[in-house]
Amino acid sequence: MWNEGDRSAETGAALNASKRAYRDEREAQTGYDEADDEGYRFASDRIADLQSQFKSGQSDEERESIQNQISSIYDLQTAFQDAFSDGNAVDWESFLGSSQAQDVMDEIRENTGLTKEDLSDLLDVNADDLIRKPPHIEIEGEVNTTEIEDKMADMEFGGSISFKASVDDAETQITAIKNAQGSISYVALVDGVLQKVTR
Repeated sequence: MWNEGDRSAETGAALNASKRAYRDEREAQTGYDEADDEGYRFASDRIADLQSQFKSGQSDEERESIQNQISSIYDLQTAFQDAFSDGNAVDWESFLGSSQAQDVMDEIRENTGLTKEDLSDLLDVNADDLIRKPPHIEIEGEVNTTEIEDKMADMEFGGSISFKASVDDAETQITAIKNAQGSISYVALVDGVLQKVTR
């Protein structure tokens, strides 16, 4: 009903009660809760703080704003619980920078208008921690371009791998970067200048 336009206080409260019940159920199943992580505990405490802001005589807009913030935290916590259960997250902080969390934040923005900056303020985290970070791998030892390209095949755009190779008879740190078209560029710092390197 909420997504169909019924933004009444009763509908928002019922939706958040349902989300809380699901989050509590997932916490019981995974065994991961406020006692395990300071950031996760802060998010739960923030919900309690927001709930204490409800007052009689508030406008519908004020109530909706509070309910949207509470709903957003529940959405992120349950997404974390699902990712943790599936082995795709090890803790709350690293989850917040993951592509799964980004997808949830995109949905939150569509449904509530809350941006990643709003969520960073709400969760008391650095906004940079909520920005999708492309994966980066560092490889030690000998490696060939076929191995690099195989490792990068499933990486998303912006993913990179660093390794050492000989450039002009000098050992140099090379970074392979996956471009938007799926091709791979090789770059290195040569005499303090970032240069493209050919294989």
